[in-house]
Amino acid sequence: VLVPTTVLARNLSTTTSPEALGWSLALVLRGMMELSQTNQTEAARQSFVEATPLLDLAALPRYRGAVPEPARVQALLAALEIRVGNLDRALPLLETAVERAPAPDTLLRLAAVQRQKGDAKSAVSTATRAVTLAGRAGNLLLEAQAEELLFELERDAGQPVEAGATLGRALEKTLTARTAGLSTVSEAAIERHLARLLEHYGDVLGARRAFTRALAASRKS
Repeated sequence: VLVPTTVLARNLSTTTSPEALGWSLALVLRGMMELSQTNQTEAARQSFVEATPLLDLAALPRYRGAVPEPARVQALLAALEIRVGNLDRALPLLETAVERAPAPDTLLRLAAVQRQKGDAKSAVSTATRAVTLAGRAGNLLLEAQAEELLFELERDAGQPVEAGATLGRALEKTLTARTAGLSTVSEAAIERHLARLLEHYGDVLGARRAFTRALAASRKS
């Protein structure tokens, strides 16, 4: 993965066509996804460093909308850093990715890291943006996941009334996603999230049933 990335970075310039740059970025993304799936953190970091000229090129106005969003590469490496517990490395990657392209899933991941770093105020603001953008995108499950994070932040801040209302919204959106049969969202993911929400309500039996349904759904997929 590393050698092709280096070669691509050396041979592309501002005269490169959107098609060629798009193909190159797709190759980088595929390579980093393979590295992330096998937890090859150091190799993924090196690949990211070598791909930086490509990302800077893709951020130029003439390529926007015509090539894969470079923020996806940053978000992908950030997810791997989070997986191995490197929040200090993940945070700037997520902040840059959100600045370039504020996707709701990246915002949600950033809010979670901010919370873990003890910056509750920023986490609330970021999670609220995630709820708004997920709603605009029609992603009910992601919207519900952001609402759950907001609930936890409000609960930890000693705001029971606000937290209760937020948890209610998260549950309502999850149940709506469950009955809508959305093809873009897996049944297992919805059931897993439903189980977590039911645990917040203290419904141990309901959560257990939801986890059982999630397991059955994952086996079917």
